[in-house]
Amino acid sequence: MKQEFEISGMSCGHCVKAVRSALDGVDEVSVVEVSIGGATVELKAGAGADADSVRRAVTSAIEDEGYAVVTSRTVSTVDEA
Repeated sequence: MKQEFEISGMSCGHCVKAVRSALDGVDEVSVVEVSIGGATVELKAGAGADADSVRRAVTSAIEDEGYAVVTSRTVSTVDEA
């Protein structure tokens, strides 16, 4: 499953590192991309992961770093090899 998050307050390379580091601590999540331009995070969750549980854990990790999740959405529910 892939999910995208739009982040408020993420505007520099330090922000990207902080968010990426915070997400490294979330179980069953692999960060695909953290982008300043659109202030977005794209991630891949492990097979069988619950989308709502992942969304809550990722949102909490981002907010703990001082950023806000504006929107989140599931991009794909198909596990890719």
